[in-house]
Amino acid sequence: MTSRSSIRPGLRGPRGFTLVELLVTMVLLSMVMVGLMSVMRSTAQAQDRIELRLSELDDFRVARGFLDTVLGRVSARRAPRLLQVGESPYQFSGQTQELIWVGVMPARFGMGGRSFFRLAVENGRSGSSLILRYVPWNGAVNSPDWSVAESFEVARSVTSFSLAYEDAWLPVPSWVAEWRRTDSLPARVRIDLETESGPWPLWIVPLRWLPANQPGAGRFTSGG
Repeated sequence: MTSRSSIRPGLRGPRGFTLVELLVTMVLLSMVMVGLMSVMRSTAQAQDRIELRLSELDDFRVARGFLDTVLGRVSARRAPRLLQVGESPYQFSGQTQELIWVGVMPARFGMGGRSFFRLAVENGRSGSSLILRYVPWNGAVNSPDWSVAESFEVARSVTSFSLAYEDAWLPVPSWVAEWRRTDSLPARVRIDLETESGPWPLWIVPLRWLPANQPGAGRFTSGG
C-alpha cells in the first residue's frame, strides 16, 4: 500500500478544459467560420459580377455587329413627294432618344432588302430595353405601325440612353443632339448607353449612304 508521504507534491493527474476555455475556443472558431463565410460570399459575388460582365460584353459584340450592319447602310433616296419648307427630303429622323431610317436588312437575318428601322428605348414588364424594330419598306413615306414590327433587343435594363450625330459639313465637325440638316445625312452616329451594370463601351457607327438608284449593291462611305 502506498503511503501518502510517497506521492510527490506538485504532481497531478490529467486535467480537462475548463468551461471558460471551451467558451473562448468556441467564440474563436465562430469568428473564423464567419470570416471564411464572408470571404467565400465575396468570392462568389465577384465571380457572378465577372460572369455577368462577360455575358454583357458578348451581348455587346452581337448587338454591335447587327446594328453596325443595318445602321451602316442608310438609304439616300429622297421622298417622292412635295416637301414643306425646312422638311428633310431624306427618310431619316435623328432625335436624341429615337432614330428612324430606311436601310438594308441583310438576307442572313431573315429578310433581305430595304427596310424601315427604329431604334429607341421601350418600357416593358422586365424594365427598360433598347429595341431595334424593323419592317420591310414598300416605298411608303410615313413611318409604319411600330407596335406590330419585328424587334431585336439590343440591351436590357437600360438606365441611360442618348444619340448624337456628327455634322461633318460644319467648319469644325461637331456632334449635335438632333439632326436638322435638310441637305445631307450625318457622317456618323454615336450611341451612349448605360445599363444597371455600368456603361457600355464607346459606340460610334459610320453611315454609308446607299445611292438612290441602287437597291443595295453599291455604296460609298461618307464621313470618317
